[in-house]
Amino acid sequence: MARHEIPLLKRLALAALCTALPALGVAADASLHVYGAVQRELRLDLTALRQLPAQDSGKLAMVCQSGAQVGAEREYRGVRLSDVLDQAGLDMPGHQDARRSYVVARSSRDGYAVVFSWGELYNSEAGDEILVAYQKNGLALDPGEGPLALVSTGDLRSGPRHVKWLDGLEVVRLPRGPLATP
Repeated sequence: MARHEIPLLKRLALAALCTALPALGVAADASLHVYGAVQRELRLDLTALRQLPAQDSGKLAMVCQSGAQVGAEREYRGVRLSDVLDQAGLDMPGHQDARRSYVVARSSRDGYAVVFSWGELYNSEAGDEILVAYQKNGLALDPGEGPLALVSTGDLRSGPRHVKWLDGLEVVRLPRGPLATP
């Protein structure tokens, strides 16, 4: 074998890796789209997010809806969801618009979405514990979670509002007046 030849097994492994990374969604251009009832629609990449004040979650046990712990405790690093929303500016022209506003955090990869109320984010201590995470245990998030994830570290059962592959934040305002009833 010549010095410059790559053994077949290594070539196959390299080809598999090059094929698998896009399938896993590993992308250098990963970004978070903030839209809806905001003053400025934004697309924030990892560099822009890292310029916001960083927060650490402390040790977090991921607990699913049944109450069972999933995996080992982990520590996340990221930015507060409210800090990201403040960059876009919430569009709240009416006196009671905040009370009717919700943030839908979603992943277009699997369609998973969770909801946070304005009161939860800005009028309670819970808002300080909702992070757009970009690191877990001191490293970039693994391919199972994506470049960005959302974690609500103050939830007793943190799993149901753990959004992997977070890529969208939509600010939604309920219509004025009474809600329709079935």
